[in-house]
Amino acid sequence: MQYQAAMSAVPCRLALTWLSLASMAAAQQQSTPATATKPAPPHKHPNDRMLEVHGVLMAVSFVAIIPISAIISSSRHRFLGSSWLQIHRALGLVAALFIIVGAILGIIGWTEIPRVRQILLAHMVIGLILLAFVVLQVSIALGRPSLKSNLRRWWAPTHHNVGRVALLLGFANAIIGAYAAHMDYDWYVWICVVWGVIMLVGIPLIIYARMNPRGEAGASEKAPTGAATTTGPHRDVANDTPYA
Repeated sequence: MQYQAAMSAVPCRLALTWLSLASMAAAQQQSTPATATKPAPPHKHPNDRMLEVHGVLMAVSFVAIIPISAIISSSRHRFLGSSWLQIHRALGLVAALFIIVGAILGIIGWTEIPRVRQILLAHMVIGLILLAFVVLQVSIALGRPSLKSNLRRWWAPTHHNVGRVALLLGFANAIIGAYAAHMDYDWYVWICVVWGVIMLVGIPLIIYARMNPRGEAGASEKAPTGAATTTGPHRDVANDTPYA
């Protein structure tokens, strides 16, 4: 009899245990604030949108437009004919406009940052140097001397070397800017892929154009036998310029 009574009491004890556990869980859930289950929204700086536009404009300029413009100029003897200069200038002006607007947005956006880290300071200093290079390049392009001018021998190396330095420094500063702004790795991937593809396509084109200058071939065929040819940095090849 005692055994049967003990066995009949087991279901009651299990029910009481289940009810006590359920009541404890309900009480714990009620004591937990509802807001604790939702993650707090990330802090977003009011100028983040402005800085994102700054980054896009600068990346497009230094990673895409300027490299393409430089490749067009360096391979002009073989491709595009006499229209290369207009394309080169148009791309340069678009890049200059993007860079100036991007620099203004960057300066405005970072003036409200209370503490500037060293990596961000380096990005800003390099950016100001690049802005000076852009102003110098635009001034040089507008003051392009004629082939007969003695300034041509100084103008051409200055224009080319400043452009090359700006090309490399701009790519490096785009990476630094993405790191300073804590951007996703997608930014690094796209910056490197776009710049790398342009370089991988452009450098062989430049080498091919230098080895097979169509303008020089045409000029040599049209030149009469025994006629004097003009050589040196002031040579005009098929209405083109070696150092334009």
